Amino acid sequence: MDLGMQSRFPADHLPIHLNNSNACVRSTHYHPRPLHTDMIASVILLLGHAEFNPAEVPGTLRSILTEEQLASLPPLPSRGRYVPAPVLDSHPLTMADEEAREYILTTPEHDWRHHADRLSAHLQPNTLRWILFHLIDTHPSTSASTWAIEKMYVESALFPYADIVQALSHPNRLVRSWAVMNLNSS
Repeated sequence: MDLGMQSRFPADHLPIHLNNSNACVRSTHYHPRPLHTDMIASVILLLGHAEFNPAEVPGTLRSILTEEQLASLPPLPSRGRYVPAPVLDSHPLTMADEEAREYILTTPEHDWRHHADRLSAHLQPNTLRWILFHLIDTHPSTSASTWAIEKMYVESALFPYADIVQALSHPNRLVRSWAVMNLNSS
């Protein structure tokens, strides 16, 4: 390699010495990009001996393989048909407190955080309190738990004194901190 010095080779040609023969690697593109010497060296190491595994050849270089080598390649894994995830409702829940809880219990648990965001502190206060504690207790150290704790801080007026006192002994430090902060304000 010319190490950046002037040479008689154009930028789109890379001189190599392989198997006691001089050769020149060049791009097949009409307007080639500069060749990457590390990539060329890697390909030479991969293909430079008689016994190599055709499955290790990148897909972009498969055109250099013989028909026998192509036939020896394992079949491509089949992809299942793409089915988009169902779109969840995003409008606020307008049903009564008990109905909202029953509705949430009929949905998959991984959607509960989404439905909790749809609850209103005025229309479904009991369900909102229940689901916030549920998310914190069953999904610690996740974004759902973090969201639930933040929601507790925002909706602190939602919680009666008994819930605040009970939260003083909660295993989560942030919930205990919330309880201490709200203990005197109740």
